[in-house]
Amino acid sequence: MISIPKPRKDAATLYHPTSLLETIDKLFERILQARILSEVNCLGLLGDEHFGFRPKRLTFQQLAYLVERVNRNFSKKRITGTLFRDLAKALDAQLVDGVLTI
Repeated sequence: MISIPKPRKDAATLYHPTSLLETIDKLFERILQARILSEVNCLGLLGDEHFGFRPKRLTFQQLAYLVERVNRNFSKKRITGTLFRDLAKALDAQLVDGVLTI
């Protein structure tokens, strides 16, 4: 814990404690992620169509890959199905009357 002075406050509330654990946690998470991705890439555990949490893989590239794949299958008269899920609010939770609702 370190104390950081608050701007323009009286003597009683001049300082507030700040934890450095969050910064250390983020650093550890980045190191661990880099090591895991390195191992996964070396062992070839993920295919080229997997883009999540991988460096140099952007969302619009995945979309371009999908459009190209659908167009190729359409031109070859193959049936192509897709499934899209909106996960934007999947992890939003609300506590109502002591009950957790999702």
